[in-house]
Amino acid sequence: MLGLSVIAGASAAACFGIADFVVAGVSRVEGWRRTLLGAQVMSLPILAVFAWAYGGWELGVFEDHWRWLLGFGGAHLLGSVALYRGLEVGVVSVVSPLAGTFGAVTAILAVLLGAPMTTALALALVSVVAGSLIAARSTVEVGSAKSHARVEQLGAPKVGAPWVRGAGWGLLSAMALGVSFFGLDFLGGHGAPIALTVGSYRLMTALGLGALSVMPGGHVDAGSTVPEAPGLWVSLGRWTTLGILDAGGMLVYAWGCARGEVAVVAVVASLFPALTVSLAHWRMGERLSRWQWVGLAWMFAGLVAVAWLQGP
Repeated sequence: MLGLSVIAGASAAACFGIADFVVAGVSRVEGWRRTLLGAQVMSLPILAVFAWAYGGWELGVFEDHWRWLLGFGGAHLLGSVALYRGLEVGVVSVVSPLAGTFGAVTAILAVLLGAPMTTALALALVSVVAGSLIAARSTVEVGSAKSHARVEQLGAPKVGAPWVRGAGWGLLSAMALGVSFFGLDFLGGHGAPIALTVGSYRLMTALGLGALSVMPGGHVDAGSTVPEAPGLWVSLGRWTTLGILDAGGMLVYAWGCARGEVAVVAVVASLFPALTVSLAHWRMGERLSRWQWVGLAWMFAGLVAVAWLQGP
C-alpha cells in the first residue's frame, strides 16, 4: 500500500501546486473575486457526483452539527479569499508556501483540543513558524519585468518593503484553511463524507461571494485593477481547469487516506508548494533571496514532520 499512498499524495500535490500557479495567472487577468467564484462553482458538479457515488447526499449527517458546518465553511471562505487575493497581488513563490502551512494550524488545533503534544511535534511546529517568518520578511529579488509591472499595477508594495508582497494574505489563508481542514476531520468523525463536506464548503463560498457581488460596489471585479474581462468561453475554460484541479486534489487525497497509509499521503501532499515555487520561477521569473530559500527549506521540513507525526 506504500506505493499507492505515494501516488495519491503526489497526485494531490500536483493538483494543488498547479492550481495555485494557475490562480495567480488567471486572477491577474480576471480579478480574484471572479476567479474564485468561477472555480468554486465549477468544482461543485464534480464534488456532487463523488458525494452521491460514495455515501449519497445525506445532509442529515449535519443535522446536529450545522453550526459547526457554518463555522468551518466560513473559515474556508475567508481562507480562499485570502489565498486568491494574495496570489493576485503577491509573490507567488512566498504566498503559496505560506498558505500551505495550514497543516501546522490544523495540528495546533488538534493539540489544543486534547491531542498529545510530543517534543518532536513541537520542534516541527517551531520549524514551520520560523521558516515562514524568514521567508516572509526577507527581501525578494526582482523577477521578470512583466510580472512586476502587473503586480505594481494592482497596488502592491514595491520590492524592499519589510514584508514580502502578499505575505499577510498567505498567513491569513493558512490560519483560516487550517480551521476548515480541521473541520473535515471533525465532521468526518461524525459520519460526514469528505466529498459532501468539501462540496458544502464550496457551495457556501460561492453563495458568500455571490451575496457580496450583489451588494452596492461589490461586483466581482471590485477592488481589483484588472484589464477588461475575457470572453465567457475563455473564462469558463479557466474556471473549469481550476475546479478540476481543486476538487481533484481534495478527492484523490481523501481516496489515498482511505486506502493507503495516511501519514505517507499527508507528507507527500504537503510538498505541493514546491511545485508552485518551481513554476513561478520558470514561468513568471520570480527570484528568491538566499535567506528565503533557507526559510522555505525549514518550513517544508517542518511541514513534512508535522504531517508524518500527525499520522496514525
